[in-house]
Amino acid sequence: TAEARLAAALRRARGAIVAEREAARGLPEGFSIAYDVVPRDVAEDSRKVGQILGSMMPMMLILMSLLGSFLPAIDLTAGEKERGTMQTLLCAPVRSIEIISGKFLAVWIISLLTALGNVVSLSLTVSRMLPDVMVVDPWIFALTFALLVPVTLLFSALFLALAVFAKDFKDGQNALMPAYLPLSLLAGITALPVVELNPWTAYAPVLNIAVLIKALFVGEAPVDLLFTALLSSALYACLALLFAARVFERENVLLGGQESARAVLGLRRRAGGAPSAGFSLAAFAGVQVLFFYGSLLIARASVAVQLAVSQVGFFLAPTLALVAGFGYSPRATLGLRRPSVRGLAGALLLGASAWAAIGGTVLRWFPPPEPFVRELGELVLLGGQPYLVVLLLVAVTPAVCEELLFRGLVYAGLRRAGPAVAIGVSALLFGLAHGSVYRLLPTLSLGLVLGYARHRTGSVLPGALLHALNNGLAVSLLYFKPPSVQGIVEGELLPWSVTAAAAVVSLAGLLLLRSASPGAPEEGEHRGDGEPRGP
Repeated sequence: TAEARLAAALRRARGAIVAEREAARGLPEGFSIAYDVVPRDVAEDSRKVGQILGSMMPMMLILMSLLGSFLPAIDLTAGEKERGTMQTLLCAPVRSIEIISGKFLAVWIISLLTALGNVVSLSLTVSRMLPDVMVVDPWIFALTFALLVPVTLLFSALFLALAVFAKDFKDGQNALMPAYLPLSLLAGITALPVVELNPWTAYAPVLNIAVLIKALFVGEAPVDLLFTALLSSALYACLALLFAARVFERENVLLGGQESARAVLGLRRRAGGAPSAGFSLAAFAGVQVLFFYGSLLIARASVAVQLAVSQVGFFLAPTLALVAGFGYSPRATLGLRRPSVRGLAGALLLGASAWAAIGGTVLRWFPPPEPFVRELGELVLLGGQPYLVVLLLVAVTPAVCEELLFRGLVYAGLRRAGPAVAIGVSALLFGLAHGSVYRLLPTLSLGLVLGYARHRTGSVLPGALLHALNNGLAVSLLYFKPPSVQGIVEGELLPWSVTAAAAVVSLAGLLLLRSASPGAPEEGEHRGDGEPRGP
């Protein structure tokens, strides 16, 4: 290039000038050069080969997995329409869920076996090409195959759902190419040295697993981003499965008819009631993606501004917009009912004691590292903001915004699967949303208590009260640091006596919740298992 030629010319000119000056002063040639700078690669052999394999393996494995599900998905959908066997299958005494399950498992197993075969083949090829150097641990290849599992799930479900719209095999190939090419591109760009696992790529479908495989071979896979990439990839796979199941419920599509995207996706405006589980989980995934990328955009703002914008702009606003935009009943979906006095009393007792009972038990067995505790304490205080501001942003705002999302929208969609599923899944998502391995068990435990309060009272208000008290007490202890609890504030474990007393108070709160009666159901709803349900 012109830049390289210019740099070379300047180096030659500089050398000539230096040589002239040395000769003028009677110095030997090269005297002014104290030392020579010679580039040398000091990386270990395993890292060198890992860098090369990390650039090649993700693209090759993901492309092969794509091809493994591409043709089987077309043959089991559009191919059956062309052969006339789809109509025969629909006349058989089987349910639509059994049809989609059988076809999906067939496509997924083929894709999974394709991925397994390629991983084994490439591992043997590497060991054959480099027999004298232990460059890659065999466990790296095993982990690589494990990471391909959610990717093959995503490909199989997505291709199956798209191919069913085609009328014949050729039409199916044309239908899948617009999806195949972007997915191939996402896998291919991992070969670029600048593409690595970071907070932006950890949420990108397909790309997150590709860069995670690359990081494994290079030996630089951060635990927190690994957790984020796996979670987001699993969510995308679940959404693809829900989409495929919804498509196969449309008999008109299976028989070759045409339907609008709004009809297939179930995006028609409702007249009251609560959302489905698929809608709630999709809404949660969308809110998390919005929260993640939105947080990066406001990363330079103060901690207080970040917290306020995140809670109101990325949690509360989308939740209210989805409920209002799709016409769901705010009362049934968000649990906006007047709770009983016993429900409020139980929430009050739990809010005052659950933090000590959970913290004294969970943190005793799974203590977080001291730097994490110290950093979290500084973060909670919002950089020295006044007490009322900290209390509002850390206690009150999350209690409202997070409860309306998790014990409102998410819980309402899962409620038809039963209270145990609704409480457990909403609590798990609540724990995962906090994005920290060290906070997962405490927040999961708190989420179970909050979900139980929602179930027994039929209202989100007791949970919001419990949540606000839990956070508010923690904020107050950190802010004022009373001498009697100085050790606890600085990260020491709660004494067993305090934990036991808190557990007794929490048990009393749970008993009050158990005896609480849910609020009156709105018109069109009925009571069941202590929980008003939508139509």
